[in-house]
Amino acid sequence: MTADTPTRPRGALDQQLLTTGFEVPPDTVSPKNVGYDFDTMPGNRPKKNGNKVYIWESNSPNIPRTQDPRETPVNIDRPDGDGSFSVELTTQSYLLGYAVGPDVENVCATVFVPALGDGDPEIYPPTITLGRIGTNVLTFTYSMPGGSQPLADNDWVGLWENQTSPSLYTLPPKWFDQLPENTARGEGFLRNVRLLRQTPYILGYFKGGYDATRPVQTTLACALTFQT
Repeated sequence: MTADTPTRPRGALDQQLLTTGFEVPPDTVSPKNVGYDFDTMPGNRPKKNGNKVYIWESNSPNIPRTQDPRETPVNIDRPDGDGSFSVELTTQSYLLGYAVGPDVENVCATVFVPALGDGDPEIYPPTITLGRIGTNVLTFTYSMPGGSQPLADNDWVGLWENQTSPSLYTLPPKWFDQLPENTARGEGFLRNVRLLRQTPYILGYFKGGYDATRPVQTTLACALTFQT
């Protein structure tokens, strides 16, 4: 991956990360049920947007893309809440994933529940961090759950000017592009970006739905606000 030479370090800007939270409280894991808490992005409507929770029996925290999971819809239309998954749990380890859309490719946050006696659940939320700002390019780093394939999953990133995070669901981005690689953690960039001084921006990562003219905006996984 190549990009124009950047000129401004990320430390020069005030940044705040907003992300999809997904947890499995240890006391909600029982032989035939597992509970979960979720705290998605402001403006998300999980039921309307087809959000789901998936579960795999797996000895790895990476999403097992060749294994069919069990699934349950999120039937709440507010950004945060809780739910439970009716499933028989053995003493083996499990992976749960929260999807910000109707397909397994939309999983953006996971929880690994170790085998019985091997410790508490481990969480893997999505993140995005500003890299550098050049004369016409903005770079960023991102982290998705292990096993994610951003390019194959049609993940994309958009940049808004003078907006708040709920606007990312409805207003078109000023700049956007697809993720360039199939790595769960990596770098990306937006070209032809010209930022104004003393102006607020918000950079959003969407877990699926890229289209060159009109990308899907209901799959927002995380966002970064910053002020130039």
